[in-house]
Amino acid sequence: MTADWTVLPALFVAGTIIGSFISALTYRLPRNISMWHGRSSCTHCRQPIPWFYNIPVWGYAVQKGRCSSCGHPISIRYLVLEVVCGLMLIAGFLHFGFTMAWVKYSFLGYLLLAMSIVDHDYKIIPNKLNLTGLILGLTFALVQGEQAFSDAFVGGLAGAFSFLMIRVVGTAAFKKEAMGLGDVKLAGVLGVFLGVQLLIAGVFFAFLLLTVVGWARALKDRRVGHREIPLAPYLCAGTVAALIAGHPFIEWYLQQFHVHG
Repeated sequence: MTADWTVLPALFVAGTIIGSFISALTYRLPRNISMWHGRSSCTHCRQPIPWFYNIPVWGYAVQKGRCSSCGHPISIRYLVLEVVCGLMLIAGFLHFGFTMAWVKYSFLGYLLLAMSIVDHDYKIIPNKLNLTGLILGLTFALVQGEQAFSDAFVGGLAGAFSFLMIRVVGTAAFKKEAMGLGDVKLAGVLGVFLGVQLLIAGVFFAFLLLTVVGWARALKDRRVGHREIPLAPYLCAGTVAALIAGHPFIEWYLQQFHVHG
């Protein structure tokens, strides 16, 4: 365990760098701004940000949450995202250890986080993110072997097809689009990464959370029923819950089914 603890600060720093990249990605991608051309700039005065102020966490702290050029407040979300990404890498390492599963689910976690932010802000899930997830998921499965690839392929089909059916039936029932195609593609990506069983658990947890939050919002604001709800953040939370408690939940459920059957 001593070696594990000594590596945690380095993992945190690496995670904050990833968080800084995700901040730039979720700002630029919906606006069709290239990630590889042009330095980061203040969203208010458009002045380029010096490289030393782009250092994750430290840059925000040194500038005291304000642009060094114009003094405009910098959203604290940038700092929070960097810290969260640092903690995510540590949490994954402590849960999975230095394994392929840690690398695989770290990629998935950061991808879902980016999707959740974009979906929350713009109510879209870019095809580039879904395609990246699909390629990464199938690649990890291919490295793990033929059985893993077969499970990933079946899981991807199951996820995409089930959500497509929800979209079709929901749209017919409510006479309006019940779910975006981005959500359908995301379900396919989750199926590739998780497999059928964990996908079912993740979707269950996601819709359970969505129901609770929806009821809470409805009690607070009766107009909430007319608002478009981004699904990606809930699928992200459900996936995390499935990775932590999915297998025990499935075993418990099957035991209950067997007893009552």
